[in-house]
Amino acid sequence: MKILVKSLFLAIALIAAFSAIVIMTAGAAQGRPTNPTAPTAVRSAVFPSAAGKAVNVVIEKPAGQTLVVRMVDKQNHLLFTQTISKNVTSHRTKFNVEELTDGNYEIELVNGQEVSRHSFTLSTLPQVSRTISMEQ
Repeated sequence: MKILVKSLFLAIALIAAFSAIVIMTAGAAQGRPTNPTAPTAVRSAVFPSAAGKAVNVVIEKPAGQTLVVRMVDKQNHLLFTQTISKNVTSHRTKFNVEELTDGNYEIELVNGQEVSRHSFTLSTLPQVSRTISMEQ
């Protein structure tokens, strides 16, 4: 009786394992993504550095898509361009803005026909200096 129960349990376990493998294989054959958390669209964040001397750009994109990162000024003059290959899914870059004059700028992310723009303004605060004079 014990042998019959063990054999029956083993047969059910093997059928369940085989069924799970067939279902997973069928899902892959139907084109379901193997990584459901992978981004399906370009996601980006643009933020200043703590010292205010650089602008950070963080990008996540699906594999298989080429992306162009551009920085332009308010007259639409191209200041920087970089192409991110289709095999890269995550990218970080830092733009040093210390040498740029005060004004309005944009970071553009061009993905085929889609363009995502992140605007920022550079402005310099006047320096306050103080002198100490001593009388003798």
